[in-house]
Amino acid sequence: MNRKLLFLAVTALFTPVVFAQTLPTGGATATRGSGSTSSDGSTLTLTQTSQRAIFDFTTYNIGAGAAMVYNLPNATAVSVSRVGAGGGLSRIDGALTTGVNGGHVMILNPNGVLFGANAVVNVGSLTASTGHINDDAFMASDTAAIAITGATTGSITNLARPSASYPTAGITVAQTGLVALVAPSVVNSGVITATKGRIVLASAEEATRELTYSPTGQFPKYRDQR
Repeated sequence: MNRKLLFLAVTALFTPVVFAQTLPTGGATATRGSGSTSSDGSTLTLTQTSQRAIFDFTTYNIGAGAAMVYNLPNATAVSVSRVGAGGGLSRIDGALTTGVNGGHVMILNPNGVLFGANAVVNVGSLTASTGHINDDAFMASDTAAIAITGATTGSITNLARPSASYPTAGITVAQTGLVALVAPSVVNSGVITATKGRIVLASAEEATRELTYSPTGQFPKYRDQR
């Protein structure tokens, strides 16, 4: 009996523990606009059918080995993923991508957003902020400027950078795309790539993300309204 118990204890000690992949929770359907999410275990796919939409998530984390994919209708579409005050910090250690159409991904979390060292972000454009938007104003027009206000808490931190194990790590947006990190505290010690685009690290409480166009397509511009 004692030998059996010892065997079971040793087996449990050396049996690898398999943790479930961490993915955003809640947000099954769009709060505003139209769209839904579906999961196959390690990947959460958000399919948006309206030009703009807001998804309210309970928590928003992407663990190592997990992926969040945004399938947006076109390159000028904007998708807001929002977390409430009780949702904790958003940590992104896996992959965050948009489908073949690209598009703009906005992550709003008053608790902050952390892009881990091995995070792979490849989207049309990216805005991450601890502020909030006015839902009605955001949904009123497909081309109106997007105002972010109330970024008074939390921080946005980017640690993602390529390494031998993760050669594609970092934040990358499409050509002429925008990366805007807006919070009272913004830290970048990783790699951000925006070919012919714009990178804005704004330690600000209020900002406006203005969408305009260039001859080659959409060129998102950022205007600081402090």
